[in-house]
Amino acid sequence: MNGARRGANLRAAITRPEDRMTALRALTLAALFPTALAAQTFRTDDSVIRRIWSVGMDSSHTERLAQVLNDSIGMRLSGTAGFQSAVDWLVNTYRSWGVTVRPERYGSAPGWRMGTVSLALLAPRVQTLEATMLAWSPGTGGRPVEGEA
Repeated sequence: MNGARRGANLRAAITRPEDRMTALRALTLAALFPTALAAQTFRTDDSVIRRIWSVGMDSSHTERLAQVLNDSIGMRLSGTAGFQSAVDWLVNTYRSWGVTVRPERYGSAPGWRMGTVSLALLAPRVQTLEATMLAWSPGTGGRPVEGEA
């Protein structure tokens, strides 16, 4: 197919004004920012880098692994049950892939578990306030804590 005929087919395909504007914008951006187009290609012919990219894009387990860690296991603050569940799951996952793995001790946290939190304003009028416990906050031994605000 010669160039003139190809151009005629392209003009025939873009008949609506909004399609023409979209095509014009795309061509303008391509002309103004050629580096953006170059960024879409590999800057190396190294077959190892191409293979790493290919596996990452086509065979990635990231979404499935993140779903388990974030949605099923949940928070993983060191010293918590969630942290230990994540370690156990990860060790089992790696072993199922044939990776030799062993859990390593991380930190020296004695453990921490979020308890109940309540906060009340007593003066000048009684009002319940929203509060959250910060990680690794020391416990109160079940005793109420009062203080000036």
